[in-house]
Amino acid sequence: MDRFNSNEEPEATPLSIAKDIIYSDGTMDEKVKQIESAITKASKNCSIPAARYQLAISALEAIIDPIGHMKKQLKEDERLDGMYAIRIAERPEYYQDIARKALEEIANCT
Repeated sequence: MDRFNSNEEPEATPLSIAKDIIYSDGTMDEKVKQIESAITKASKNCSIPAARYQLAISALEAIIDPIGHMKKQLKEDERLDGMYAIRIAERPEYYQDIARKALEEIANCT
């Protein structure tokens, strides 16, 4: 059967589920909880490799603690400007960038 003319829905993957959640309506906290739930469910079924699972968890940790994530990215002699960090953390695009980067890394992870 031709897969492009099939009436069957394509199988949902952890990556497609995460993308659907990220681009859906809802608060960031709701999205994080939905993604955590999807990752937990997928990992119990052993459908995602450990490296992909860890990339997803790292991204969620960065989203949950944006200031801590910014501090981890600093070089040894750099300091974080508190007001600048707060302004960045208030932008939804900051969280979308973290999620987008994680999705790209997960997609390229083998």
